[in-house]
Amino acid sequence: MSCLPYLTSSIPAVSATFKQNPSDFIVEEIPAYLPQGVGEHCYLFIEKEKIPTHDMVRVLARELRVREGEIGVAGLKDAQAIARQWVSVRLLPEAAANAFSHPQIRILKISRHGNKLRIGHLKGNRFVIRLRNVSAHDVPRIREALDILERRGVPNYFGEQRFGRNNDTHVIGRAILEGSHNQHHPRKMNFFYMSAYQSHIFNLCLAKRLETFDRLFPGDLAAKHENGAVFRVENAEAEQLRVERFEISPTGPLFGSKMMEPEAVEQDLEVSVLAEEGVSRDLFVSPFRDIELTGDRRPYRFPIRELGISYTDEVLELSFFLPKGCYATAVLREILKDS
Repeated sequence: MSCLPYLTSSIPAVSATFKQNPSDFIVEEIPAYLPQGVGEHCYLFIEKEKIPTHDMVRVLARELRVREGEIGVAGLKDAQAIARQWVSVRLLPEAAANAFSHPQIRILKISRHGNKLRIGHLKGNRFVIRLRNVSAHDVPRIREALDILERRGVPNYFGEQRFGRNNDTHVIGRAILEGSHNQHHPRKMNFFYMSAYQSHIFNLCLAKRLETFDRLFPGDLAAKHENGAVFRVENAEAEQLRVERFEISPTGPLFGSKMMEPEAVEQDLEVSVLAEEGVSRDLFVSPFRDIELTGDRRPYRFPIRELGISYTDEVLELSFFLPKGCYATAVLREILKDS
């Protein structure tokens, strides 16, 4: 990530201390729908601290005496944070939920609904982030960087969490795709590694497109932010107004067997990235593997909304809403740079 260009490269890095304690990073899930109050699934609005979502599910299953498969979540939340999210538990009596007690997990609300929560059943997340030891001289820089992100969008890079602690999951993924990796992994891990290489290629394409990631060219494949639908751009000038209203954005490649291919400028860009990597599209659609990478298109940017900034005693507090699947770290990266 560190070698990828910044949209706000003209603004110097800001020095700050981040995540000094869990309350410096608060994330609250905004659901796609609210529970209706009736149904076989008990909906719990939970606040967790210093525990990953997967571990939270294990604790709930053990303490509530249900199978993990009966528990549903809409999103995975940062462990080193205070996170609030809905959880569904099938056939759970409300008395059992009321009796639940755990030092890292609190149940804030209880309701019921007809269906299990599934990954993606959310609109997005609202964040409150505190940066400490921020100089008053740096506050205007932060505002300037955020103004650019609010106006043009946030670069939709895959973050460091995609590439592992050693920043090598994409390297392993490429080796698996090429058939040169001699270690055996579970099928699920092989898919994770290979998709990490897809993500790496996307990041390289976005880096090349960054200066025009909020402009459309004929032949682009654009995505609608409302529902993710992708369409081919015929009249770029006419569609540009929708880009400026943040209704649509150009997309980049997640190469695979069913990925839509762009034309013209974007096609040339993607071909050049593959050439520089020394690979071809065929790498992602090899018939000799039992795991198919179907591929997809991913928007090159995402909107930051409901932005708030306050500053007191060297503590800068940011609040904002991001659509589902978008990372707050991408926003912070543009402010802090490599600092």
